[in-house]
Amino acid sequence: MKKGETRVAQAKPTSPDRILYLVPAYPAVSETFVYREIAALQGRGMQIGLCALYNGEDGAVGTPDLDFVEILYDRPMWKHVLSSFSEFVHHPWHVMRTKWTFLGDFLRAGLVTRHAAALAYQFVAAASLARVLRKRGVQHIHAHFAHSPTQVAMYAAGFAGIGFSFTGHANDIYERGVMLREKADRATRMVTISDFNRRYLLDQGVRAEKVSVVRAILEFPHHAPVLHTGQRLKLGSLGRLVGKKGMDTLLAGLALLEDAELARISVEIGGDGPQRELLEDLAKPLRTRGADVTFLGQMPPGDVSRWMQGLDAFVLACRQTEDGDVDGIPVVLMEAVATGIPVISTSVSGVTELIAPDTGGLIGQPDSPRDIARNIRTLMQDPETGLRLAQAAQSRLTAEFDPQKNIDRLIETAFAKGPAA
Repeated sequence: MKKGETRVAQAKPTSPDRILYLVPAYPAVSETFVYREIAALQGRGMQIGLCALYNGEDGAVGTPDLDFVEILYDRPMWKHVLSSFSEFVHHPWHVMRTKWTFLGDFLRAGLVTRHAAALAYQFVAAASLARVLRKRGVQHIHAHFAHSPTQVAMYAAGFAGIGFSFTGHANDIYERGVMLREKADRATRMVTISDFNRRYLLDQGVRAEKVSVVRAILEFPHHAPVLHTGQRLKLGSLGRLVGKKGMDTLLAGLALLEDAELARISVEIGGDGPQRELLEDLAKPLRTRGADVTFLGQMPPGDVSRWMQGLDAFVLACRQTEDGDVDGIPVVLMEAVATGIPVISTSVSGVTELIAPDTGGLIGQPDSPRDIARNIRTLMQDPETGLRLAQAAQSRLTAEFDPQKNIDRLIETAFAKGPAA
């Protein structure tokens, strides 16, 4: 080893410098915030590899220059089993300890349930990942999403004798939130994106000292808010066309406006999904009454900011669905705030932590077309209010959602060496 390299090795940071990120799929358009987080850690000198459970979507997705990428579930079962035997031969203590942890989880899952079957496969696959961790010299695993990725990370960390942490977001907590207390107890730290989520996790039995709030690590170009002076109000909404996004509530709110008001409104809806046909049907009578409603389809992430700069306001009528699916703090709302346009949304989940009602945005109740209509009217009748709200929301974004501040939080909590504080 060269002298210069020895000196660098002696000045180790208080957090691991070689980390594996574990995610559901790679690449994935919906998870670009993970790649921004990785890039921010790389900027702090950390070496990051990535393992995905599945291959992701085709298409151009901006990703960081990773040390390595593994797709775990591409491997045949016999390779996972072989890895399990190899781990037992070379590291019997770690394997036996992790096996007892798994057996307890398996019994609590109910033996013949889907969750139990998933845990069994994840346990065996984790042995393959453990071999990758040893080969690559990984010191810590961080999983995004509290369901399958975290379960694989938990067992792989046990096999490898290293720490793991994880970030919980939305439906992985509310709709698929199993073993949350157990996973948090075993991790160095659980991270979540909102105070709302943290309160929910505490209600589920997660210990307060084990869960920290770290906002999504996002770098957006900020544009100074400007006063809308045009005759037509151009609204935009963007998201997967599914129930929790509330696109039907937006269209129902528009339907409550007078014809003369609709004639002064244009709406562009970006995204695709299973509700596309339903939403198209809801838009037809609006067009008949004078509104200009356009469906843009899937939008490349790199085009979003430029598109938003052409809007007068952004609307996202978030809701929690009957099966528990709900947004955390949608990234598109952060991007709209950074663009400098006023936002209309709902009080669901952690939205009001980004957009303070009445002082940072126009916030209504979920599933309330009447609130959507009222807030659209406010922007049409009082552009000065829209400007004031956009300015206040942008100040909040800069103060609380600053990426450097939040990457500090992540390093100091999730990646801290030793037991969590």
